[in-house]
Amino acid sequence: MRKFNTNKIKDSWVDYTEDDLKFQVRPFKLLSLTNLPNDDGIHMEQLWNIFNYIVTDWKGIENESGPMECNEENKKIVFEYDQELVSFCVGKAAEMREGVTGKELKNSGNSQIGKEKV
Repeated sequence: MRKFNTNKIKDSWVDYTEDDLKFQVRPFKLLSLTNLPNDDGIHMEQLWNIFNYIVTDWKGIENESGPMECNEENKKIVFEYDQELVSFCVGKAAEMREGVTGKELKNSGNSQIGKEKV
């Protein structure tokens, strides 16, 4: 018998290290891991698809005009210019995904997700 904790599939709020910054994330689907990662590094388009899927809302992200809405356009700004936040969110979503069955995600290379080769 294999049990699934379907509560882990739902969106959850996670606090970033800054008190006023929070992300609502959900675990990514196995299909999202296609071609990720490999010996050549991260496929940025695939990482973008994962980030865009897993982040469903945020609090505490602003620009010069005030709070930024969590939409695809603004997610692209965060994705392209703040790799630390991307890594944080993808890491949290990976942890959530592992909790669905209680088993560790194998061969996913979670430690490499969000880290660019220079």
